[in-house]
Amino acid sequence: MLKASKFFNRKPNTLRTHWFCGAGFWSVPEDKEDKVIEFMQKYIKIQNGILAE
Repeated sequence: MLKASKFFNRKPNTLRTHWFCGAGFWSVPEDKEDKVIEFMQKYIKIQNGILAE
């Protein structure tokens, strides 16, 4: 969450509450959806050791 908040220049609570909340009323802004997908794919690859940071 911290890395994403820095990448998107948003506070971590904003991302947690408004973008990724598990309550069912969350939504990534449409203009950020593609970037979120790219960011998460890269993050997962780094976590799996496929890419170097």
